[in-house]
Amino acid sequence: NKIYLPNGAHSKVSVVGFTAREPLILNPVNKDDYSFTWLSFPRLNRSNGDPDPSVNDVLGGTHIDPNNYLDGSELVNIPPGEYDEDYDEYKKPEWPSDPDITNIYSPLGYKLKLNYRNQEGVEPRLYLEGTVIVPDPIKLFAQGKENWTGYWLYPPQDIFEALGGALQHIYRIDHQDWACVKGDGPWNPGGTGGTPLPDEWICDKRIHNIRYGEMVILKTDQEFFFRWNNSAIMPMSEDPAEDPVFFSVQQQASYTPLAVLLDSADHPLEVGAFVNDTCVGATVVYPEDTLILIRAYLSGGATSTEVSFRKYYGTKSTAAKPVDTYYVWDARLQIFRQRALRTSERRGTHLISFRKPEEKQNARMQNQMFNIWPNPADATLFYSLTLESETLVTIGIFDITGKQLARPVNETAGKGIFGGQFPLTDFGGNKLQPGIYLVRLKAGQMTETKKVIVK
Repeated sequence: NKIYLPNGAHSKVSVVGFTAREPLILNPVNKDDYSFTWLSFPRLNRSNGDPDPSVNDVLGGTHIDPNNYLDGSELVNIPPGEYDEDYDEYKKPEWPSDPDITNIYSPLGYKLKLNYRNQEGVEPRLYLEGTVIVPDPIKLFAQGKENWTGYWLYPPQDIFEALGGALQHIYRIDHQDWACVKGDGPWNPGGTGGTPLPDEWICDKRIHNIRYGEMVILKTDQEFFFRWNNSAIMPMSEDPAEDPVFFSVQQQASYTPLAVLLDSADHPLEVGAFVNDTCVGATVVYPEDTLILIRAYLSGGATSTEVSFRKYYGTKSTAAKPVDTYYVWDARLQIFRQRALRTSERRGTHLISFRKPEEKQNARMQNQMFNIWPNPADATLFYSLTLESETLVTIGIFDITGKQLARPVNETAGKGIFGGQFPLTDFGGNKLQPGIYLVRLKAGQMTETKKVIVK
């Protein structure tokens, strides 16, 4: 916290100390009275030898302006090393009140939600005090762990420059304003049988910069220690055409990336994802694009609702055109299925196709309308089937002579994918003895029988 001033002809330098109070501009308050900001705290007041100040020291008092935010405001973080999404939260009225988080750490990222009232468009500021440090290398965890990572360098950079050599181990990057997914990463919608996507990065924007005080969520294929690459390369200039102009999206705290394969003969200018009549995500489409990424805000609401899509072609005489039919990739069966994505499916990355599946895949789908697994099985059998309309579904278990031993499924199911699990027991609840059994499906006019080995 010093300023160095040259003293003209004397060839001397004066050193002037100052007390830092550095503003971070937070996202504007939206029409729902919330400001959501993904951020980090590179500058902290590490007084009394404590390297990591308390949350109240960083957010309390006059650190947030305007500070008339309401109860329900919160700070959220996922602790390093946890392999489930066990979010730690602070909630106002006090920072903290019965906290899960006790201190703020510079290398980590956080989500700050400020709850205001009737202040739409106001840009809150968070004032940082203390000193900026260069943290020791931090550990990034694998196995699907979200690594909430703060950016503590002053030079803004393109994310691929900033990650440096660590990029080879990273397969997903989430930023509040953009997202990038690697086609050959472990999220791979093709599963173990191969990927339908190219082995390259897919981003929803062509400008993907990261700046001082921001954070990204990184997912990696292995654990390693990481430090930002200080290349001091300035980012590309902002492109005003990056954001959709027709579709309007209300940003939320978290999103789900949707990779969408476009029909090569179709050239919309924008594609939007909708829940009911609300746009929950949209992206610009460029003429050469055959694959796009949409950040879809699917959270909110207790019920599971279908996601639909619309395409905008830039003509004033017509509104956005609904996508009548789309297909969702089934990684286990290695096929696209015609079904609706639902808001409850928020984990991971989903692959959507607007293209009609090839005849070869359609034939494969017909051969895999009814599936059971694992096989051989021990105590429980899982099943799934695709229904063209609402119908009564019956599944029976028979011995090799054709004698029925159980009927674990007998219910009406709606159109789409239907599935579940049942125990490998007989009518009396007794576990089936090791051997070969028949599992017979009847759904409307469809009947199918499969063999299963019970261990």
